[in-house]
This record gives sequence, structure tokens and C-alpha cells, in this order.
Amino acid sequence: MNKQEPDRIVVPFKISRSGHQVVIVTFKGKPMRLVIDSAAGANVVDIDSAERLGIKAIGKRKDTSGLGTSSHKTINLTPFKVFLGDAAVVLEAIGLDLKHVKSAGGKGGLDGLLGAPFLISHRATIDFQSKSLSFTRSAQPKKTSPRITPKADPPKATPQKAVAKKIGKRE
Repeated sequence: MNKQEPDRIVVPFKISRSGHQVVIVTFKGKPMRLVIDSAAGANVVDIDSAERLGIKAIGKRKDTSGLGTSSHKTINLTPFKVFLGDAAVVLEAIGLDLKHVKSAGGKGGLDGLLGAPFLISHRATIDFQSKSLSFTRSAQPKKTSPRITPKADPPKATPQKAVAKKIGKRE
């Protein structure tokens, strides 16, 4: 890892008793403890922490699955600026009741998860030897795939081909 890149920020993290990497960000001068979670498909803020810190919710809560086997109520939060090291970054996050995982943050608990959206867009690197997270100051633009439109309608399957496809046989 090249720590000399001018647009690259390096911040320390601590490892909790449960083995999770915990980084401190600052929101409006108040610390927030976030677990670095590369498997999280969203940045997440505990709903109680969001209310305590004044991070506003957008819309209504909705059922979400994918966190283990149970369903959870989530709500979108307004994007908010935090400081991670000396870098000001805007996080887009969802609000979620994290009572079931607060112990992952260690003695101080946790306020949320720094998930894959941040880690990918800021080209983050987790260095376990130095216990540091490095990332680019500015987010990389999201890649979009070009829209592909067929030149002509695809041929329609004959009834015989459709039946063969359904039962997995080849003609």
C-alpha cells in the first residue's frame, strides 16, 4: 500500500474482542463507532444512533431480508457528512435496529456499519498488519453498463422447443 498517494487517507482501526474491525468517524463533532463490513451491501446506521445524532430518515420503514435468516425493518436516511481521519465524506446509509449485533463493536458498542458501497467507491484497502484502513478522499464514479437493445425481436420458440426447454431435454 502506498501511503504517499496525495488523494489517499489512512486511518487506524481497532479490533474488538469479537474480531471485528472498528473505525471511528466524526459526525457533527460526535464520534460514531462503525464496524468495517465488506459483506454489507449498504452502509448502515443503528436506528437509535441515527435518532440520537439527528440523522434524518426518509420515507417509511420497510421489510428487508439478507441479514441472516430473519426479516428486518429498514429506513433510508438522508445522506450525511462524516469525517474519517481528515477526510470529509458523504455517506448514504440505511437505518436499522442493530441491537442484535451491537456486541461486535466491543465495549463501546457500535453505531453502524461501513459497508461495501463506501469501501468500493473509495477504493479502500484494509491492512490487518498495520490495523489501518486506507481509501481515496473522493469517491469514484459508479460504473454503469451500457444499455443493450436487440436489433430485432428474437425468434419465437415453437411449442416443441418450449416443451423441451421446460423438461430440460435437447432436440
